[in-house]
Amino acid sequence: MLSPVVMGFLASLFSGGATALGALPVLFMKKRPKHELVDFLLSIAAGVMIAASAFSLIIPALEEATISWNNWGLWLVVLGISLGGTLVFATDKLLEKFSPKYITYGDSITAEKSHRGVLIASAIIIHNIPEGLAVGVAFSIAGGEKIGIVLAIAIGLQNMPEGLAVAIPFLEGDMPRWKVFLIALGSGIVEPIAALIGGLLVGVFHSIIPIALAVAAGAMVYIVMVELIPETLSHGNKYIASLGIFIGFLILIILQYSPIFG
Repeated sequence: MLSPVVMGFLASLFSGGATALGALPVLFMKKRPKHELVDFLLSIAAGVMIAASAFSLIIPALEEATISWNNWGLWLVVLGISLGGTLVFATDKLLEKFSPKYITYGDSITAEKSHRGVLIASAIIIHNIPEGLAVGVAFSIAGGEKIGIVLAIAIGLQNMPEGLAVAIPFLEGDMPRWKVFLIALGSGIVEPIAALIGGLLVGVFHSIIPIALAVAAGAMVYIVMVELIPETLSHGNKYIASLGIFIGFLILIILQYSPIFG
């Protein structure tokens, strides 16, 4: 029987690797996919992550907090959610401030598009850290194997369209396709590393489980509200985006409460 730390690491290998899987089509496509398709896929990812934040992170965090912290549990979870959103917000601002205006690759148009790809890839790398932590921590909860598996699947479903989103700007910038794929692959590597760290930490400090889950939930909610949803609406496809969010939300509920994972 594998330990919870190892199971969390392996599950996060899948969810992190899904970023590269989402970018795989760039090796074969001749032109950028239509905005409608990308927006629809990203909106499904947004719906999955909204539901995952609530059902796979916040509810287990509240349950664990009640056991570990008694009457303080609710407020610790609220604090953790707020902290998670604040950390991602601060990281995004630092990324915008210190990122180079251009990268040295090709002409100015290519450089501008590749620069946008660098920003997107960097943002996704940062966002993958709390996602990996969430998977690693989830497996450490008593009876948390199902939560961890569902969360890894949910994050994997989210990461696939994100991998495509990472790849497209570089593709428009005429970068070799195999390099584009490797960039997307690299952006997902941090996830299993974060899962391993999260699993090891809660193994030593069991009482931080609800706080860790809440921080991961806050980070995910921020990402969905500030980045995924605005991106899906940026081309005026509000009905496609709304449908995708609805479908993604239902997908996670089915995964969460399906008897398939026991």
